Amino acid sequence: MVGHSMGGIIARAALAYLQDYSNQLGFYFSLSSPHLGYLNGVDLKIKAGLWFMRKTKKILSLDQLAMEDR
Repeated sequence: MVGHSMGGIIARAALAYLQDYSNQLGFYFSLSSPHLGYLNGVDLKIKAGLWFMRKTKKILSLDQLAMEDR
């Protein structure tokens, strides 16, 4: 399983639901996936857009990337 950017996060989250297929999955590989969140190293415009999206819609993955999921 290979994931890039947000796809790497989604693939990693899906691994918990794919236990029945573990004999068919060889490896997990992610490229440029923000596994530690997006708080550091993100442009101010992107931070503002993500803040707006998180305030207007309840999207769990954005809360997780902001490391504010509880």
